[in-house]
Amino acid sequence: MAENGFVSIGNYKWQKSPSVLYCNGLGSCVAIGFYDIEKKEGVLVHTLLPFAENSDTPYYYVNLAVKEFAERLKERIKRGRIVSKLCGGATIFAVSNKSVGERNAEAAKYWLKFYKIPIAGEDLGGNHGRNVVFELATGKMIITTSAGEQIVI
Repeated sequence: MAENGFVSIGNYKWQKSPSVLYCNGLGSCVAIGFYDIEKKEGVLVHTLLPFAENSDTPYYYVNLAVKEFAERLKERIKRGRIVSKLCGGATIFAVSNKSVGERNAEAAKYWLKFYKIPIAGEDLGGNHGRNVVFELATGKMIITTSAGEQIVI
């Protein structure tokens, strides 16, 4: 039987197929999935904010979380085995400047590009919450929005 892994804010899970990883209630947060297309294993990290210089809780921050997994997966990235998928980054409250969600989404895309990790799919922005399921058997990320829409990336 597949192991399921709930990922709370500021945390991650790393599991193998046929496990399923998931996050619930993504608003401005961004969930970043890293997937090894050969080993069919992956990581799902649930980030809260775009940037910190350093932290005892690195998975709360997009830049530190991406850096951590870029270092752990360096050899696999070089061999083209790792892809990423992104979900979240919504603007839940109206603001005049860029929202936290927009800044999170931009940071995720920037740091993934910086570390040369291809983005295989994304569902970012908007003004709705999301739940995400990351199927490690297939590499699919299944997103259900608070508006009832289902998106597969």
